[in-house]
Amino acid sequence: MSKDGYQDVNQAEGTDFNGIVNVIYNCEYFQTYFKDDLTQLENVCTKLKNGTLAITDEDIATTFQHFKENLTGEIKEALEQEKDTLVRAMDDALKNTGDQTTPPTVEMSSTLSKIQSWLIEQYQAMCVAPVSMLDTDIDVPLERIYVTPSITELKRGQKHRNGVHDTDQPSPLGTDVSSYNGLLLRHGKPVNTIYIQGNPGCGKTTFSNKLVLDWCKAQSTIVTSKKNTSSTTTRKQTSKPTAFSDLDTLLEYKFMFFVSLRDYSGDSCNVNQMIKDALKRNDLDWDDSVWEHKCIVLTDAADEWYHPEIPFPPPSDSTCMCPKDRTMPLYLQRSNITNIITARPWKFADLTISDTLTRTFEISSVLDNKTLAKNVFRVLAEKDCISEKDQHAKSTDFFKEIKTQNLEHLITIPAMCVQLFHQFYVGRLTMGSLCALYINMLDMHIARGLHKLQIKEFTAGEKYCGDIPDILRTETAEYVQANLSLVCSASELAFKTLTDTNKQSSLVFRKNKITQFMTQTELDYILQTGIITKKKSLALCPEKNVPYMFVHKTIQEFLSSLYIAMNQTEMDAIMQALQMAFCDGPHILDIGQVFIFTCGMCPPAAERMSKHIMDVLTNVLSKNVQERDLSFYHNHKVQNIVCDGFIEGTANEQAYLHINYSHIVHDHHLFFLIRKHIRIKRWKRIKAAKTLIDMNISNIVSLDYISFGGPVNEYCLQEIISQSRETLLYLRLVRPCHIDLHGVQLKYLLCCADIDITSVDCSNMVSCRLNNVTPLTERVLFESMSATGENISFLGISECTNIQLFCEALQNLRRLHTLELRHTLLDDMPLHDHFPVSIRRVRYIATRVSVQVIKSMVEWSKSRDVCVKCKINWCTVLSADWQYVCDWIKQQDGIDFHEPKNHTKPYHTKNHTRICWSKRVNLEVNN
Repeated sequence: MSKDGYQDVNQAEGTDFNGIVNVIYNCEYFQTYFKDDLTQLENVCTKLKNGTLAITDEDIATTFQHFKENLTGEIKEALEQEKDTLVRAMDDALKNTGDQTTPPTVEMSSTLSKIQSWLIEQYQAMCVAPVSMLDTDIDVPLERIYVTPSITELKRGQKHRNGVHDTDQPSPLGTDVSSYNGLLLRHGKPVNTIYIQGNPGCGKTTFSNKLVLDWCKAQSTIVTSKKNTSSTTTRKQTSKPTAFSDLDTLLEYKFMFFVSLRDYSGDSCNVNQMIKDALKRNDLDWDDSVWEHKCIVLTDAADEWYHPEIPFPPPSDSTCMCPKDRTMPLYLQRSNITNIITARPWKFADLTISDTLTRTFEISSVLDNKTLAKNVFRVLAEKDCISEKDQHAKSTDFFKEIKTQNLEHLITIPAMCVQLFHQFYVGRLTMGSLCALYINMLDMHIARGLHKLQIKEFTAGEKYCGDIPDILRTETAEYVQANLSLVCSASELAFKTLTDTNKQSSLVFRKNKITQFMTQTELDYILQTGIITKKKSLALCPEKNVPYMFVHKTIQEFLSSLYIAMNQTEMDAIMQALQMAFCDGPHILDIGQVFIFTCGMCPPAAERMSKHIMDVLTNVLSKNVQERDLSFYHNHKVQNIVCDGFIEGTANEQAYLHINYSHIVHDHHLFFLIRKHIRIKRWKRIKAAKTLIDMNISNIVSLDYISFGGPVNEYCLQEIISQSRETLLYLRLVRPCHIDLHGVQLKYLLCCADIDITSVDCSNMVSCRLNNVTPLTERVLFESMSATGENISFLGISECTNIQLFCEALQNLRRLHTLELRHTLLDDMPLHDHFPVSIRRVRYIATRVSVQVIKSMVEWSKSRDVCVKCKINWCTVLSADWQYVCDWIKQQDGIDFHEPKNHTKPYHTKNHTRICWSKRVNLEVNN
């Protein structure tokens, strides 16, 4: 190192770059690493020290090449040495191959066999079912009382050619599935995810149990039956094999894991981990190779499961891998695994469900309720040694009584059929209303507990019970009246857990949760009644979640309503708890059964609940109004709930029941029902809806009118619109009518077919869709948009005929974000020249447009200061020029050509063309 400036420096930290270079330059050891001749005046080191840093790109490339050659040589030498070592090790290992590979294979096979054997043993040991929730001590093999349910495949709402949904609810395909082949396979191929929905008590869990037991039977016996390849059997067929008898279909699935999600609510979110933990707690070794075989993962009661309280994104030490949408637990997705998920319908309401990748089924009733009743009666009669002749006579009397009381629609629900028959069997059948039936059921539970303990009443201490509803003062509530303190404790537990906002203890409780609301003595008593139970389950269950639960969720919901009725002085706190627990679209549907019971017992509370339900629907519509297709699914479901609540109130003679009813749905899927018992229900709902419209005629917020018949036709449609002029915000008209919307401040309007609108104000409108409307409607809407349409954000037009008026309207839509044009003949018309500056998305569907116009649109896109995404779908006029257009767009500077998301799908087929582009921007823009 030079002495100039470096005389006192003895460490690298004390020098600079020039000093370091001097050390390298003058060190003989380092000089051996330079390929450049350092004796020359100009060499790599002198260049580095040069103040101008005049080193060329060629010099840099040469230097890197030298480094690369040095490193490559050393790496090659190291790999050759490692290769020789591995070859020698492999030769040594092959000498002992037989001895070293056989034992692990046997052990692996043994592990899987043990898991399968344990599952079969576990399921078969628990294969009994209580005949009735009124007497859970009477356990019999499931097959003794089981009756095949009606399982119908559903298809999500389909769009017309104009882009409007026929209905927002899933619609039945018209066939009952009658085989496991038809359930598990589509066109002979397994489906990854199967959803099975059904209302309370329809038999979802019972069917799940039967599926599990049939799998056990298939794995335990040699199946000789010929494989049933048919997937469905129509209702009209007169001859068909025994339903779900094709056990050979189940034989192909080596493992069946049955998980009751209610047992993991608020505790676990990974189904795979639930299964592993359950097996490990039973001292079974787990082997992930299980998932290499065909498996069924059956998860029951998804509506009773809630995600653990884990923030998103989860902390680094969390095992949660769930996405932001935590509606469902995390499932293992493999082609050889079939996930079957059961829940009440509301749980699946907002799920993105594909008709091609998944299947959805609905269990609505049993196919033969008479056989179910006879099966239950046979078990009860055997216990009491009743002759077959008397059994037949009593069974006949039961169905006569049901017919006389017009309750045929109730006995199609398996749980209700069993309870009605049990009540009839012991001579305590009470007619009139659901509340009366459940009070009778509650009274029988208490009587059963007293009988088991051989006492006259429960000495549980005195507890203030507040207001006593009239329904508790009837003669059939004798034991309830004598033990009100116990009933109050049970009802408080039911309400407080059902409205638990963290949902961890809403349906399955630990003992310490129960004792917050009742003493140990009361808990002992309530367990004897069977109202709360440690119900047996076929499902794999975690030991740490002690499965205390109400004998059925409807019992919990009834007791919750009873709590509301008995604590009217605390109504503000009660309503706050309900509003917090049921605060959004999906969850508001889960309040339905509580609302129906409350209508029968406490009209003031029911009125406030209905107001909350309607407010939630309004908020859902307001939140989603700018979406392309505003869904009325929740409105449809809520209308059923509200009508059923009004029917229940009427049955209990609640003369002062005033229900808020501000969202009307008029859907043919709601009213077009064919079976006799459903026709009765249909008639009752139509009658209730008419009365509710009368009550709320000036407060309607949304009206979905998409079919003939039903309550709206009974009432003048124009009258409803006129009376609700100040409140009506959302209107969907899909059937021919003549409407005057003068004075109505709509946010959302959809109309199609032969609808004549003579007056409309667009000043409040955010979203509008016009599908094949009359020239009059088109003219009225376009003229109004020109004058008052500045707030419209989404506009969808189908079969537009007055292009000139449309162009004039477009220029005045100052906040238009998305334009969707369908089935329109533009040809050489450059519609884009009239687009407002606010537009960000343009979509032409089945719209005839020339190549020249497309080129002009691309040039227009370039000229914009912001990114506008343009998409053209199904444009048959481009059949000969589509490739040319695509190539031309790809060559344009500043334009991004968007490939289809599914790259296996071409842009163009015989009947379909897809072209999508947008301006390329470097900075993020407002889309």
